[in-house]
Amino acid sequence: MNITPGEFQGFQIVRRRAGLRFLFSMLLILLFNITIAQLPGHLFLLDDNFHAQITNPSYQRNDDGVIIAFPGLSGLALGNFGNTAINDFDYNLLPVEVTGEPDFFNNEGESLSHLSENLWSPLVYVSLPVKEGRFSFYLKENAASWITFPGRSVLFFGNGQFPETFQNYRSGNINAQLTGYLEAGFGITREVNSSLTAGIRGKLLFGSAFARLDNWNFVIEPAENPQEIFLSMSGTGKLSVPYPVITDESGRMRLVDADSKIQKYMSNFSNPGLGIDAGLTWHRNESSQLTVTVSDIGLIWFRKGSYRLSQNESAVFENLDMADVINIGTNEDYVLPLSTVLNAKGILHEVYRPQVEERAFVQTISPKLYLHYRQILSPTFSLGITSQTFFQRNSFHILSASVSKSAGNFQFLSGLS
Repeated sequence: MNITPGEFQGFQIVRRRAGLRFLFSMLLILLFNITIAQLPGHLFLLDDNFHAQITNPSYQRNDDGVIIAFPGLSGLALGNFGNTAINDFDYNLLPVEVTGEPDFFNNEGESLSHLSENLWSPLVYVSLPVKEGRFSFYLKENAASWITFPGRSVLFFGNGQFPETFQNYRSGNINAQLTGYLEAGFGITREVNSSLTAGIRGKLLFGSAFARLDNWNFVIEPAENPQEIFLSMSGTGKLSVPYPVITDESGRMRLVDADSKIQKYMSNFSNPGLGIDAGLTWHRNESSQLTVTVSDIGLIWFRKGSYRLSQNESAVFENLDMADVINIGTNEDYVLPLSTVLNAKGILHEVYRPQVEERAFVQTISPKLYLHYRQILSPTFSLGITSQTFFQRNSFHILSASVSKSAGNFQFLSGLS
């Protein structure tokens, strides 16, 4: 097809005008509509926000508006929780008198560190008015992980031993879990009476990936002979991935072949599940309300590409100066301890590669309980107190106070957890 210079110039003008209309439309939206910051810790102050409505099925708009959030424009919510200071994971921020303690890496004590990450992103959200309430539908991608470990035990895998003299390393029991799944929710919200709103939602779940470590314990210590090192690893676990898991002739895991990993992850619908959310919002009076929400009650049947892991092996490695291998320093032979574990060769195969047995399993997702109290002090100023409990192997609780302040077409949020 041939395009004349005049036709090309006309095309350029049309394209510029379309761009200007889009920018002008965005400006009008910002000037004449309420813009809300979508912060996960303060969602319970925002009844008409669709992120908050996904979290609490008893929230709804009070008008007949239709809500449609398109893929790619729906934002995401990220939660990061822990009881361990970030400083404790950086050797450069720890003084030598601390890292040089003889038992710095000997983590058999009862003190536990906990870290948790929760990420979810709506792919599409639709809310339609129905008689005395609303119907809603959404697709949401979820990723959640947590790990508990004694003291500073996980430092070893990234940084090795410190100082130069090799010391015993005992990790103690390390427990961790990573879950990725797609969620399709269908909900109904109704006004029970003038002071009570209830919502319930059923969910179809599709497990994309799962990994679980139960009581994994790593030990590295000198044997009786100074030129010998005793190594051991034990623990059990579960694994489900949409990629081939390659094993050796003895059934030990060699690697996970994750070619085209994003495409295979996003298109994995082989592991079905069911879930339910429920919420109640009680309007005590015109200026205060109490909300109770139970969410993520459900389970997933991981049946394709699913495995049980087990390990309880030990070995004595000869003619090796362990300090040269795992210590931080200028030694050109230095290898990150995590690489040593993942790329173990020779007799270390049996120590650092678990036995794999293909077997389906059923896994619950992490239930959550939210309690929220809000006090409206003025039409533009609200206070809220929120209690969040996450039920996992080592459950944890978050208490937060939030403030919402409106100014013109903007709403500002702040809080402390």
